[in-house]
Amino acid sequence: MKVSLSTNHLLATVYAACNGETRYYLHGVNVEFLPKRTIYTATDGQILICATHEADNITGDQCKLDPMIIDKASIKLLKLDKSGDTDHPVYDVLEGGRLAGRDHILKVIDGTFPDYRRVVPSTVNNELAHYNLNLLLPFAACCKKFEGYIEGVHNMPTISHNGMGPGLVNMSSPGYECQLFGVAMPTRPGELMTSRPTWLSENPATAAQAAE
Repeated sequence: MKVSLSTNHLLATVYAACNGETRYYLHGVNVEFLPKRTIYTATDGQILICATHEADNITGDQCKLDPMIIDKASIKLLKLDKSGDTDHPVYDVLEGGRLAGRDHILKVIDGTFPDYRRVVPSTVNNELAHYNLNLLLPFAACCKKFEGYIEGVHNMPTISHNGMGPGLVNMSSPGYECQLFGVAMPTRPGELMTSRPTWLSENPATAAQAAE
């Protein structure tokens, strides 16, 4: 059995894969084979990146494969496809949780990916929220790298606030069908900064004072 996968879509979504030691099933990219579409999703429980492209995944009346989680370590060995990623590499599905391509092997994680659709809001309420800026950096890095290599991806992602609910991260340029988007969970704020520091109002020393 063979399967076609987009190198760039795997590399884009792996930015959100989990780096912790727990929840091994989040240490990769979940790939779903819909009849006319392939969907790639990764999450660490705080952010999520999801990408898609059209594909013919039908054999008779059934999709070719069940969803599979591809290990992030093997994905990170792939190289960016600068040709536009239109001719997706074909992999042979081997026993033992492996996908064999022409140049490399992808490892498949034996596990069940969570129902990520439950945390993707259908709409947002635009109620302002607080976000950990460190958690938003993967979205910016992903957009910067894949602008021009995944159709419609914009190099400046924007987030639609949703109060204490998950916010939607737009990673596409206006006028393009969304092929790549993100979700970010808000954080409860710590001590907020409501005014500038008092030391900023101190007068700078004159040259004469500095020489004393």
